[in-house]
Amino acid sequence: MLNSAHARLLVKLGRQIEIGSLPDFPVQLRNIFSGSFPRAKKVTDIANSLSNDDVVFFFKALVILEKNEWRGANSASPTIWAFQNIQDRMPERGDELLDWALKNRGENIYTPAGNTILAQSLEEYGFELIAVNAIRDRRHLEWEAEKAEAIKRKRQKKIAHQKRLKARVPRAKKVKSTLEELTALTASGRLRTLSANDFPLEAVPMDLIDKEALEELSDEELQKLFSRIDRRKGKWGSVAKSINSILDQR
Repeated sequence: MLNSAHARLLVKLGRQIEIGSLPDFPVQLRNIFSGSFPRAKKVTDIANSLSNDDVVFFFKALVILEKNEWRGANSASPTIWAFQNIQDRMPERGDELLDWALKNRGENIYTPAGNTILAQSLEEYGFELIAVNAIRDRRHLEWEAEKAEAIKRKRQKKIAHQKRLKARVPRAKKVKSTLEELTALTASGRLRTLSANDFPLEAVPMDLIDKEALEELSDEELQKLFSRIDRRKGKWGSVAKSINSILDQR
């Protein structure tokens, strides 16, 4: 676990890295990147205890240590918290140290910013950001287009529903009027009327239909009514059977 003694060693080794020397990391430092990684608060507290110069040495030593002792820290790497501390305290050095870290880091693409960066320098990172923003903008436009299309479909569905509701009113009035007319007719007259028009048979109450009155219809009228019944089953299917029986007997 990272502690103040480790921090002093890292600062010392960071000074060697600063002048271009690759230090030999002692075993106690290598263990920082094995097992559980230091929590953000712990790294931040240690960084806050260091001077501006020393926190940079501390950060650089962590980056090189991670490079040589990679244990899959990913977004839990202490290099991230150290870099954030530097950015907060010395924002003017942010780009400089980001460039240095990208050029000198190991396999962890989360070092040092905490988000994935594939670039290997600050310049490359600029181009990467442009590409990432372009993708994000395109996805946002696609999302906006999908959202607009969904709103359009919803509006069209609502309009279609309102039209259906409006269309039901005259249809309902027509059905009511036709049923009143059918009720006023004789039993055979109803059957003749239904054989000759396109009024929906499903809308006719079966108590208005008298199968015995089928005998009063001509063969042509019976055949027309039979054709209208078509493949309907239930009570209208029973009427079709009666028509067949009458026609067979004639």
